[in-house]
Amino acid sequence: MQANHIDPSTGFLDRGSCLELLGNMAATAAASGQPLAALWIDLSRLKQVNESFGHLGGDLVIAQVARRLREKSAGRSEWCRMGGDEFVCLVPHCDAQHARQLAQDLLQAIEAPLRFGELFLHPSASIGIAILDADEDPFAFLERADRAM
Repeated sequence: MQANHIDPSTGFLDRGSCLELLGNMAATAAASGQPLAALWIDLSRLKQVNESFGHLGGDLVIAQVARRLREKSAGRSEWCRMGGDEFVCLVPHCDAQHARQLAQDLLQAIEAPLRFGELFLHPSASIGIAILDADEDPFAFLERADRAM
C-alpha cells in the first residue's frame, strides 16, 4: 500500500487512500470468510452552517464530528473522508446486526449538540450500511452503502 494521505480537517484517510484500503480489506474478508461492513455517513445541514458561520465554521463542525466518530468506534474501524460532508467507516468482522448498532451509536454521537461560540448547533446525518457479499466487487459494495444512505 502506498503512503496514506490524511485529510487535515478530520485525520481520516482521504478518498484515494480509502479506495486502496478498501481493496485490501475486501480481499482479507474474502480470504478469511469474515464479514466486512461499510457505513456511509452524510452530514445534514452543513450548507446552512457554512452560510451562517462561513466555511471555517463548517470545517470546525466537520472536525468535531470526526473526533466524535473516531471516539465512538474506538479502534474497531478505518475512517475515510470521501469529500465535503461524507465519510465512510470500514469495519472488519462486523455483521449486519453489529453494523446497525454501530450506526445508531454513531448517530447519537453526531446528534449531540456542538457549541459554536455562544450558540449550540444540532448536527444530524444519514447513514447507509452495506455488508460485503462473497465475491462482490469492493467498489460495488461501497456504492451499495452510499445508495442505502
